[in-house]
Amino acid sequence: MISNNKSAIDIEVFNLKELEQTLEQLSAEVGLSTFSKANQNSILRKAITTVSQFLAKAIKPGIPKETGNLKRSIGYKVRTYRQSSITFAAVGPRRGYRVVQPGSKNRIRNATAYAHLIDGGAGAHQITTRRGKPLNTPVNHPGFLGSNYMQRGHDSVAGQLNEIMTSRLLEEIDKKAEKLRIKNEKSIGRGK
Repeated sequence: MISNNKSAIDIEVFNLKELEQTLEQLSAEVGLSTFSKANQNSILRKAITTVSQFLAKAIKPGIPKETGNLKRSIGYKVRTYRQSSITFAAVGPRRGYRVVQPGSKNRIRNATAYAHLIDGGAGAHQITTRRGKPLNTPVNHPGFLGSNYMQRGHDSVAGQLNEIMTSRLLEEIDKKAEKLRIKNEKSIGRGK
């Protein structure tokens, strides 16, 4: 399932019955009882990483360029929860990506602080402080429409994501099965 919130796109894969059946068939073919959970997680993690990389590349061209910091901050993070075997990926601006703003005295720009505003826009509002200090006269900000770069990037490749995921899964399953076949043949050859 691919969901889009305002600052990141999350990729989660649930109920992979077909994947489990394929892994069981290959396990029987290789001569094992089943692929281990670690092998299954490894296969799924590599496939989700490939999809995340592809999605991050698709998002970058739609980002409006002022300084280029936001575009450079786009990345992905893949995580596997061991107990539940859920593999999760988040694509969006990286938290730790900070750049010193050019032309300023060591002012650090953190793209995650403003990425949601560029993507989703901002409504009209009144500005009463600047950098924590009150303004003498409040300023009325007219607001602006967001660029929706996350959604547009996702929509531009949405049809390809399942194909990429499937092909990478099959490729990784074949690689892992071949490794296990070779390992199994060696252990049989040694008489174990």
